[in-house]
This record gives sequence, C-alpha cells and structure tokens, in this order.
Amino acid sequence: MYDSGLLRIEENTDLVAVAVRDVGPGPSLSPVQMLVFASTGSAHFARDNRTSLRVVHSVPNLPPLDVFLKAPDAANDAARNRISAGLAFPADTGYLPFAQGTYDLSAALVNTANGIINVDDIVLQRGAARRCSPQAC
Repeated sequence: MYDSGLLRIEENTDLVAVAVRDVGPGPSLSPVQMLVFASTGSAHFARDNRTSLRVVHSVPNLPPLDVFLKAPDAANDAARNRISAGLAFPADTGYLPFAQGTYDLSAALVNTANGIINVDDIVLQRGAARRCSPQAC
C-alpha cells in the first residue's frame, strides 16, 4: 500500500510517475516512493505520507477499553474515530497506519464515549517515536 498524500498538478500538465525503491531519508511504511516528472516543472520524489501508531493496554486492573484517535477537539464517536474496541490488558492494537498530523487520543470504558484517559495534540510524524502514559506524553 502507498499513499503519497495530496499531489497538486497544474491544469494541462503532462505527468509521468515512476515507482522506485524507497531509499530514505528515514523510515517509511512503503517500500516504494514515486519519482514524479511534470511537464511544467522539475522532477521530485513523493514519499509515502503515512505514519503508524500502536496503543498498548498496560494497566492490569483496568477493564477493557475502546480507543479513539480523532481531530483535535472532536468528540469520541464509535462509528467515525474508534480505532480499537475492547482492548484488554496486556494486548496492543498492532501498528495502525494514519496520515501524519495532530490528533487527540482518548480511551474510554467499552461502549462508552467518556474518555477516562485523554491526551490532546499528539503529533504523529513519520520516523518519530514517542511513548505516552496517562500522566504524560
């Protein structure tokens, strides 16, 4: 799977895109990147624009949780932004791909929307690693 993110192409532009091996810099979720040649400009590389997130339930005496990743200040919504349902100790979500950006992360008791753990303004960026706990991120 590959996601370059938005590529802006001028009207009436001829475009040639070639998949080539991704050689960096930094890690990527895709083994390829695109080499893009536009008739109106110079060539450039378009790398996979995704990052990944893994959430671990690491509190033995806490019941299973629903985990939400959402736009800043958005409400928890099981249909729109729940990324894991019923995450129980000591399981994790595995690495889930997302677009780079700023998000709010929330964990709520199963089938509820009120976050008992809330971390605002987490920046997901390709190649960066962070460890967060309920106390600090």
